Amino acid sequence: MIKPGDMIEWAYKSDNVVVTHNEQCYSSTMKQWIPIGGEMIVVSVVDSAIYFLRKEGLFHARVDEIWAAL
Repeated sequence: MIKPGDMIEWAYKSDNVVVTHNEQCYSSTMKQWIPIGGEMIVVSVVDSAIYFLRKEGLFHARVDEIWAAL
């Protein structure tokens, strides 16, 4: 279970390979493309959304749009 304070990194669901550094994903909750490459810290998990902090700012996505926790 992902919880606030966890470090996470996105990976492909099909083979668990970590995404590339400059990769982006469409966040259905933000309705925009967001950066997903590299490590990030979980700020909050509310209902089905995860909020995470990167150097570019605060982002959020549905929990089922993420895959691997570090």
